[in-house]
Amino acid sequence: MQPSEIAQSLSAGFEASWNAHDMDAFGRIFHDDASFVNRYGMLWIGRTAIREGHRYIHEGVYRDTTVANEVVRADPIAPGVIAVHMLSRMAIGPAMPHGPRTLNTLMLFVAVEQDGDWLIRTAENVAVTDPMSDVPVLEWPHPMSPL
Repeated sequence: MQPSEIAQSLSAGFEASWNAHDMDAFGRIFHDDASFVNRYGMLWIGRTAIREGHRYIHEGVYRDTTVANEVVRADPIAPGVIAVHMLSRMAIGPAMPHGPRTLNTLMLFVAVEQDGDWLIRTAENVAVTDPMSDVPVLEWPHPMSPL
């Protein structure tokens, strides 16, 4: 498989499991020893922590969220290793304390091949905002980015 196909497959698995709020399926796209930094700066280490951390928020304030993902970039960085940037547009429902809205996040993840499967080994997710006001930016690419 090409890096873009691997990235698309992982992105689709992320999106489908998130939107179904199926955190068991969500956990299966991560390596046993994965790490994940969410958009609030919380570090979860290991598949179990990532799955259960997401389960907790999906049973609470994220219970009515959905995401639509777009792979922005997929680069091989070593044999059996790719780096992926994925834009994720989140529709946030009324369960969130600040109420319904749309938010873009940009995720960087590194995927590794293990026994013929591709799994996310590490991921970091950031909210896409205006650096001067912290207002969410819904345009892509970011209007202040040199891309």
